[in-house]
Amino acid sequence: MLDMDVVFGKDTSYVAALTMRAPRPVSFSSNGELTDSAIRGDLDINWNTESQDSNVRMAAAVNDKSDSFTERKDVSVTVTLPRKTVVVTGSLTRSSIALSSSGNLIVDGVTKYGIDYETSDRNRRSNMEQSKSLAIRLPSRTLKTTSLFSDSYGIRTTEGAIFWDAGRDETQKIGVRGSLNPQGRSTKADFSVSFPSLGKNVKLDSEVTMNSGNIIFDGKTEFSYSGDVNKNLVIHSRVEDLSSGFRKNYSFVVGVTHPATTIDVQLTSNLGHADNKYSADMGFQYLTANRNRKNFALMGEIDNMRKQMKFEMVSPIKSVKVSGQVSTSVPYRLSIHNLYDERPVDAELIIDPSKLSMGFHMNYDIDNQGKVLHAEAKYVNNSAIRAEIYREENTQRITDSLFAMRLNTSRMLHTRLHWRPTLVQDLKTYGLRRMVRNSRDFVELFNEISSGVNEEVNSKYNSIRSSVLEELAPYFQLAANNIRGMQREVTSLRGTVDCDMLNSRIDELSEHITTVVVEFQNLASWMETAASSRVSYPMKDSVDEYIVGGSELLQAIGQESRRNFATMMNSLDVKLGELSTTALLTFKTYHDHMTNAIAQPLNTDTLRLVKAKYNAYVSKVTNQLPSINDLAQRYTATRYNGREQINSALYGLLNRPEVDFIQSKAAAAYKFWEVEENTKAALASVYDHVMEIIEDEIEALKTVITDLEKTKITVFDPLNGEVQTDTYLVVPMKSLKTLPGIDVIQHYNNIRSYVPDISELRSIYDYLPSSDFSTWMPPFDAFGTVEGNTFTTFDGKTFQFNGRCSYVLAGDYMDGNFSIVLDYMGKQKIRVIITTIKHAVQLLPKNKLRVDGAIVEMPYHDEDITVVNEGDDVTVRGHGFTVRHNVPSDVYEIGLSGWYYGKTGGLLGTYDNERHNDMMMPSRQLANDVTSFADTWEVNDRCR
Repeated sequence: MLDMDVVFGKDTSYVAALTMRAPRPVSFSSNGELTDSAIRGDLDINWNTESQDSNVRMAAAVNDKSDSFTERKDVSVTVTLPRKTVVVTGSLTRSSIALSSSGNLIVDGVTKYGIDYETSDRNRRSNMEQSKSLAIRLPSRTLKTTSLFSDSYGIRTTEGAIFWDAGRDETQKIGVRGSLNPQGRSTKADFSVSFPSLGKNVKLDSEVTMNSGNIIFDGKTEFSYSGDVNKNLVIHSRVEDLSSGFRKNYSFVVGVTHPATTIDVQLTSNLGHADNKYSADMGFQYLTANRNRKNFALMGEIDNMRKQMKFEMVSPIKSVKVSGQVSTSVPYRLSIHNLYDERPVDAELIIDPSKLSMGFHMNYDIDNQGKVLHAEAKYVNNSAIRAEIYREENTQRITDSLFAMRLNTSRMLHTRLHWRPTLVQDLKTYGLRRMVRNSRDFVELFNEISSGVNEEVNSKYNSIRSSVLEELAPYFQLAANNIRGMQREVTSLRGTVDCDMLNSRIDELSEHITTVVVEFQNLASWMETAASSRVSYPMKDSVDEYIVGGSELLQAIGQESRRNFATMMNSLDVKLGELSTTALLTFKTYHDHMTNAIAQPLNTDTLRLVKAKYNAYVSKVTNQLPSINDLAQRYTATRYNGREQINSALYGLLNRPEVDFIQSKAAAAYKFWEVEENTKAALASVYDHVMEIIEDEIEALKTVITDLEKTKITVFDPLNGEVQTDTYLVVPMKSLKTLPGIDVIQHYNNIRSYVPDISELRSIYDYLPSSDFSTWMPPFDAFGTVEGNTFTTFDGKTFQFNGRCSYVLAGDYMDGNFSIVLDYMGKQKIRVIITTIKHAVQLLPKNKLRVDGAIVEMPYHDEDITVVNEGDDVTVRGHGFTVRHNVPSDVYEIGLSGWYYGKTGGLLGTYDNERHNDMMMPSRQLANDVTSFADTWEVNDRCR
């Protein structure tokens, strides 16, 4: 049976009720009110009216107290149980510039949890401020965060904080603050982190100024984490323009300081230029762990006006000062003054063109200023040259080597070469002595530096360690205290719930927290104690072992170096002795050969060739000319035949008196001239005259060759370091200051004047030396060629190669001054690319020229390259090299100066007078065949 009553109605509020009696006693009632500013409602439920513990009552209300400027609302919900009442409240206030909101959870009249949130945004002209805060209220503590951002006339500030017990202690927080403050051309920035509960304030301040007056850049950053200013870390830098007028001066400073750990480092530098003077200096200062200040400085100065140069270096261990001066007036002078730890070492180079002399002087022993090395070379007079290397040791003169040349006569040159026989052994003794001392000094210096650095690192480590431990100890103590507070809160939970298992777990957690608290307290106590103790830094034992091992290694290297030096000097002494013996035997062999050759000069191959060529020429001339008798007979026959023909044709005319007179005169002339005899005599006279001239020339040549026997070694005593020679000069010399001009072609032309056909004597020219004396002495020029598929290297090796790519023909692989590339363009066309430091020149087909990518006309001239068209040749001349292209034959000839000896690489070889290594690859290995060799010199991997 269902027995219940239901009521619903509206009076001042909405009302609804339900009462059930059967099948069970249940009651339900509610009422509510709705207005423009409020909403209210109550709900009462009893699911067993016969029991006092079976009902619940809920009430809710929303109020709106907003106006046109501000929105204000609050809400509350109440739940009432038979044994407990729970209330939830909330509020909201919002305007155009601010917002605040809060909420609470209240149990039996006690606020258990709550949350508060506030924000504001205020803007007014040049001021702007934004703030936010959030708080969470817990039973044991209140957590809160705040933030603030402001911009007032360009000054920007940001602040933030985290509170972990805001309700009871506002100092229990971490605060962060940052600001940016532009001040004209400078900008200041601050950043700080504060721990009020610990009395700690970690702060980072930075200030930067740019382009303000003479200041180009000025920056300072300071990091502080303690109330002790000695623990502030400061980094500063500054770049400044101190120029005035025509004087330029720039300075640079950077430094780092941290007094608590004895870190104090500063680097300064200056660059200056004024009135032909350039200067630069750099200073480095630092503070040791023992608070001793060490300096390291570099300074350099160049004075173009005074032709002076200075250099100075000062270090904690060594001091070096170098100054130099150049004099551009005759005599030219270069002076260098050095100070090593205040001990001078001076050197001077003097060149006097007016006296044709040069001298070099230097005190070579820093420990004995009386030891001076001299090297002098000069013209004693027009007929004598002297070069000498000698030493002065405490006023005693010791000649190490001497070279002298003197013209005894215009055709006799006397040469003397002298050296001290014990020079090698003296060098060995002196070198070993210096090596022993230098090795000892170097080991001592290594030990001093290593030990000093090791101790410095250890001291710095302990300073930093102490500082860090002192700062960390309070944090660990704070952590222990906070954990202990958490332990009390955990313990207070015991008994709130009637559950033995839960209470047991709470007891276990409390014991574990107690253990952690003890560990943190012990660690904090250890830090406080350890901060005042001194220990070795990690790996110090290993570093000590490395220092000892390094010292022993240096000693071993010194011993091995001395042993190798002694072996080398002994070997050099033996080789010099063998060289002297070999030179003597070679000279004797050469002298005997010359003597035998001179004894029978007319039987030499050259003279026999000359004689054979001359006889062949005479025979040819004789065969081509008719004999003298035959010439006369032809003349007589012609005369008589002509007379008979004229007589028969002009018989009447010839009988005339005037014609008969002419005939009588002609007969008299013929008889008077005697053509047959006169012609024969004239030819015989020419023949005899030519033979006399040739015999005189050959006799003169014989005399020259005979005079060569006068060249001899007058003294050959290598054991005592003395060699003297007398050299007969083919060409007379009046002075050693100038070489005589020799025109071999003139002598050749004298012979040619008697010989009309030069081709008959062409081979004689092959035996005549060049008239350019520069080609008689090394270094000799070298030439390589490319003719079709035939390549001839600088050292004369020839090989065949048909390329399809671009290949390096020759290049300077020491200094990179030039490279020459052969590029196969296809269709049997090639081009040569010459690259210098400044230009890229291409010799193209059809006699075209491209320079730096543009077609240009020839001739082309620049400071480092010249291209000219000389007949059928196009010639490129650079510094020390030439490339000549004969256009009709398409032959390329590459010439190198002797100064590139041993410095080149490419398809044309290494130019070192060794053909066996001409197929050397860039890896310095020898190729087995031409293809492999050429492939390594390809410019790129892509072939046409």
